[in-house]
Formats: sequence, C-alpha cells, structure tokens
Amino acid sequence: MHPNQIKISIAYNDEQQKGCWFDCLAPTGASIRRVLSDPQIQKRLPPFEWETLSVGLWGKAATLQTVLKAGDRIEIYAPLEVDPKTIRLLRAAQNPKERDKWRRKK
Repeated sequence: MHPNQIKISIAYNDEQQKGCWFDCLAPTGASIRRVLSDPQIQKRLPPFEWETLSVGLWGKAATLQTVLKAGDRIEIYAPLEVDPKTIRLLRAAQNPKERDKWRRKK
C-alpha cells in the first residue's frame, strides 16, 4: 500500500438485495464522493442516482463530502420504495385485531 493511500470498504445491496462488500484503496483525504466517482469502483457497483444517493459510515448517516479515514466502511443505502409509516398503516388497516391489542386499556 502506498503511503498516500488508506484501506476502506464499500458495502451495498446487489440487484437481488444480497449484501455485498469489497475492500479498496483510496487516496488519503478523499471524500465519499471522490471514491464512489472512481471509474474502477463504479465498475463494481450497481448503477445509482447521485441525486437520491444515501450513504453512511459504519451504520451512521454521512454526506458525500465526508472525508474518509483508514478502516472506514462506506455503506450505500438502497432508496426506500415505500415509506415505512405507510406500510404500518396499511398493515394495521388489514388486521384491526392486531392493531387493537396494542391500545392502552382505559
């Protein structure tokens, strides 16, 4: 490894929603955007839209401008297809018995 490089990991879900990751080298002081913009890195990732891209480091939200440190793991989050709150409301409407069991007794 070159002294001006750091080792990082990139984690993402593939088309089958299976978790994948790989290790790579990044220039010292590189941002998440710079690493993900690298053509060699992009060849290994599924296509994504920069405008809706959501990323994190070790499970915590990050921005594309975040500067990486050695050992960081960039996580690329899949966009939500449906709002989780909407799903819960639909489930509750379909099964009122389950919904009512969580209500406080008066």
